Amino acid sequence: MGTFLLARQVLYDPQGRVHSLPGNAWLPSHQGAILTKRVQEWACLLGRDFAFPTAQRLLGWQAGEADLLCINEVQRLVVRHGQVLRQAAAQEVRELLAAGDLGARRAKLVPATPARRPAAWPAELAPVVAAALAAESVTPPEGVTLADWERVRAVRRAEGEAADPETAPDPDGEEAVTALARLGPELAVDQVLVSADEVKVRQPEKDSWAELRTARVATASGARYLCGTGSLFLQELWLVILLCGGRQGLVTFLCDGARWLREFAQEWLSALPHWELILDWFHLVKKVRDLLSRTGGSREAKQAAQQGIIAALWDGKLDRALTRLEEYRALAKHPKPVTDLRSYLAGRREALPDYRQRRLAQQYIGSGQAEKTNDLVVARRQKNRGMHWRPETSEALARLKVLQLNGDWDPYWHDGLLPSLVAG
Repeated sequence: MGTFLLARQVLYDPQGRVHSLPGNAWLPSHQGAILTKRVQEWACLLGRDFAFPTAQRLLGWQAGEADLLCINEVQRLVVRHGQVLRQAAAQEVRELLAAGDLGARRAKLVPATPARRPAAWPAELAPVVAAALAAESVTPPEGVTLADWERVRAVRRAEGEAADPETAPDPDGEEAVTALARLGPELAVDQVLVSADEVKVRQPEKDSWAELRTARVATASGARYLCGTGSLFLQELWLVILLCGGRQGLVTFLCDGARWLREFAQEWLSALPHWELILDWFHLVKKVRDLLSRTGGSREAKQAAQQGIIAALWDGKLDRALTRLEEYRALAKHPKPVTDLRSYLAGRREALPDYRQRRLAQQYIGSGQAEKTNDLVVARRQKNRGMHWRPETSEALARLKVLQLNGDWDPYWHDGLLPSLVAG
């Protein structure tokens, strides 16, 4: 890395009255300066994770030449390669959709790693939990939530029914209780888990925002990240679902209830034999609390209505929740939020399962993977204080990050291979 000065030879043809540079025959197309692939890689690598002025300064330190590239050139390189990646994705999507039958092709996934789940209770509570399990207590010990306790008891019952008494380990031992503290959802062999979301990125114009979509598609064997905008993103997402075996297994689509996500499920996923749409529990509870907080009136009546509605939704009883909401309408000072909440819940009926049973069965009820994807792909780089972006720069940064997350960085930069949805 650095600057190499090539002596320029200019030849003049007196008959044709033209000048020529014979050295250009050995060089790629240029405007007086040629950036090697390694310089471009470093510019995109640093520009992907740091502000462009910082990236330009670090690039100068790396090359030993402070003014190797200007700040604008670093940004131009990021945008240029982002456009290359977008064009490659669009071309592959057209080819795969035109092919129709994907045959035996499978998605290119990053191998799955064991989930890192936080403990549901502090380690010092393990003896207390073990004693409560041995006594088959219905009431959870202090420090353990009721939802966690119900799931732990369900798993312990299932283990007891399936275990051989002579060879089974001590169910009240420290290792067994520690394992119960880290229970979580598990993907079935033929299940495809899809979590998608959108991020609003500030643009230079006042009160102007651009929408950038992200997704993570996971199976028991691995996962793939996606980003983009518009119909191209939806087509990529659909193809990855199919390449992951969406036509053969169960597709679980987790979302926050946004309209474009529900429309994608109805227009695209409805063509699959087995699929389910799950409204993220966190966003559901947040929406209920937010709208009820705007109704005014008595705090006690509001809290009672909130608890009743959330408890009914947790049990998958939407009609009971709507009835409780109507009972509260007469006590609300401002009825419009009540009407808005009713419309919100009724319009998402197909996405409101029995959350309690899903949790007991160790099935997914939250779109935390979508939130984490937003953080990795967009928020860490583009949502810092005072930042604003042109749409093409924002998408280019996201696509370069996805290139790394999917394990395609080295093939792209070192081997010249464009990323593909299909495994080689």
